[in-house]
Amino acid sequence: MRLIHFAGMPGSGKTQIIKSSGVLSSDCAVILNNEGSSSLLDGMCGHIDVFPFKSPCARVRQYQFRIDLILDKFEPAVMVTEPPGNCMEVSSPMINSLYVSKKGAIDFAPLFSVIDGATILTTGASKRTTDGLRVFNMIDESDVVVVSKSDLLNDDERSRISELVVSLNEDATVVFTSVVTGEGLDTIKELALGDREYYRPLVN
Repeated sequence: MRLIHFAGMPGSGKTQIIKSSGVLSSDCAVILNNEGSSSLLDGMCGHIDVFPFKSPCARVRQYQFRIDLILDKFEPAVMVTEPPGNCMEVSSPMINSLYVSKKGAIDFAPLFSVIDGATILTTGASKRTTDGLRVFNMIDESDVVVVSKSDLLNDDERSRISELVVSLNEDATVVFTSVVTGEGLDTIKELALGDREYYRPLVN
């Protein structure tokens, strides 16, 4: 099974990107973090699950439990997941526990973090504010930084965002993406379903 994880703050557009990028199929399962998102993907994949647990101590354990449950019951070829609750900017610990226990049984796609381009420009990536720290952590931990709503960005803003991402994570791939124009969606699909793998320095 190929596991594809999309992190992102509410409103960043991650569910729309999942819907529009072509990563879903009848042989796919999805774990989402709210009921509203599930209605957007109705009929686009074999199984949709909504992560119900809000307790911080339960998230990592229950995330792995639900993946195991769906894998055993439905045997999907691809599973797409969103992090629950406030885990959107600390997804690597959730994936690392799986990586250690399931390496070889699960094919781990690169970790995607979806961040609204306007949020990056206005909030920045600073450890001094809550939202800034979230942006910082998402960029720092990601394999692929998906800059959403790129149709609203000019060339100078794109350049500033790219420079910021590289300054925090030189190994990350930056993909400017818009569900309005279709920019970057083919790249998302290629990275999600291709040979690129999840990589974190925390895990050997």
